[in-house]
Amino acid sequence: MWWHGTGSSLGDPIEIQAMKKAFSVLYKKHNKPAAKQAHIGLTSAKTHIGHLETAAGIAGIFKVLLFITHKQIPALLHFITFNPYINFKGSPFYIVDKTRTWTAPPNSDGTTAASYNHLTPPTINIY
Repeated sequence: MWWHGTGSSLGDPIEIQAMKKAFSVLYKKHNKPAAKQAHIGLTSAKTHIGHLETAAGIAGIFKVLLFITHKQIPALLHFITFNPYINFKGSPFYIVDKTRTWTAPPNSDGTTAASYNHLTPPTINIY
């Protein structure tokens, strides 16, 4: 899953907490138990090419298309340690700290999916 991932001590924990809450509601809505193991990798283009303002949307689309083409999720560059204010425990999320093969989630029908949401004009959503 694409996330804003600014590297800030305040913004990133707020974003992760919101995603955890959203997925908790989603699991409950579909009568699914909370994730027992992390299976949704979090990544961002900022570690590779910086913050591009208006070009960030197209950079994100290209990155998602590269995921699909190569069936790999590239590592976040320069990642060293977790933000101590982010608690991933009990969530479906993990930080993509090394390049990983993109596989379908456990107990799924084998389908993979990409999620990308760019919130500055023009808004782009890929699901």
